[in-house]
Amino acid sequence: MAGVSAVGLLAACGGSGSASSAGGPEQELTVAASAPYGPDHIFTKAMVAFGDATTEASNGSMEFEWNYGDSVVKQPELAAALSDGIMDVGFVGPAFTPADFPVDGWASRLGIGGDTRPVVGVLASAGAMIEFGLTEPGLAAEQEEFGLHPVIPRFQHFDNYQLLCNKPVDSLEAAAGKRVRVGGAAYSAEAENLGMVPVSLSGAEIYEGFERGIVDCFMGGEVDMLGLGLSDIGKNYTSVNLPGWNSVSVDAGGVFYEDLSESQKTAMNAGIPAFMEEMFSGYIKQQHQFFSEGAKDGIVFHEADTAMQKKIDTHHESVLADLKANAPEGIEDPAATVERFTALQAKWVKIVEDLGYDQGVKTKAEWVQKYPELPEIDLAPWIEALNEEVLAEYRPTS
Repeated sequence: MAGVSAVGLLAACGGSGSASSAGGPEQELTVAASAPYGPDHIFTKAMVAFGDATTEASNGSMEFEWNYGDSVVKQPELAAALSDGIMDVGFVGPAFTPADFPVDGWASRLGIGGDTRPVVGVLASAGAMIEFGLTEPGLAAEQEEFGLHPVIPRFQHFDNYQLLCNKPVDSLEAAAGKRVRVGGAAYSAEAENLGMVPVSLSGAEIYEGFERGIVDCFMGGEVDMLGLGLSDIGKNYTSVNLPGWNSVSVDAGGVFYEDLSESQKTAMNAGIPAFMEEMFSGYIKQQHQFFSEGAKDGIVFHEADTAMQKKIDTHHESVLADLKANAPEGIEDPAATVERFTALQAKWVKIVEDLGYDQGVKTKAEWVQKYPELPEIDLAPWIEALNEEVLAEYRPTS
């Protein structure tokens, strides 16, 4: 499969969505856009890359005005703000308001397993979730009914959650009674399964809570550990491969989207490859940075022992069984949907391997030992595969 850059994809496809192809100038508009964190965060950079590429593909008829963090609308309120026309485009977490998005809540529990190798795991699980999000009708229908247009209805299953603790926690005995910061009900169940005590802390409270001993551990991804500065405190990392957070989408307000010209809608689709490139190149870099700096800063890397891993695996089997047996309206055949997602995970592992992204290591600790400096990783072939497999059909740019 020949590699092309994201820029090349945009240049190739942007022409048919341009103002001139419509026979006259587009109505120019300023897009009120929300990015979830500050300007330097990888999620924000991905959103800005999406906006810049959309502007270019629209021949300048769509200019994005960025609102960072909670400056205008808080994240839990963003979906409603888009639906009400207060904002036009944003980085939405439907899990913040689960009563509004029951199908999303059901799908959020699917983030189990997957390949855990560096780079391969990130790109394969992302590819699987992107394809699942764009082909599972219940997810898009739920957002549309709420008054949203899902530009990318789902993309963030790329990271299994691990434990960072102030003492080694690599066995059930060591885990028993430890207080752990968790990010929701599914993660509370994961903690309780291990005999740990789940504690809810807001993002702003996590560092101080860890530092003061309110919690003994943090359950999350490496990029979160890095971004929150938690490796200053927790020096014991345990690979447990718990489900990763995946309830995230890029959305436009439904009324805003319907008022766009057809070429402007096409231009928004053309911004997706730029989003993918910035998002996942940044994520891989920060994941490598966590392990590289962690090794220098004295973090000890542990693996869960056999009994602990068996307890985790047994719990995940029960979660999948419950997903197959119980689903909200909008998932017509839950068992088949679960099996389809599992098949997509395997499909994308093969695609990513065939594209040559295997780093020749099994764990991230081995990864940074082999590559103290992150080698250049060209995501263009992966983005082309996304385009060929799903984007060209469900989000065409020409």
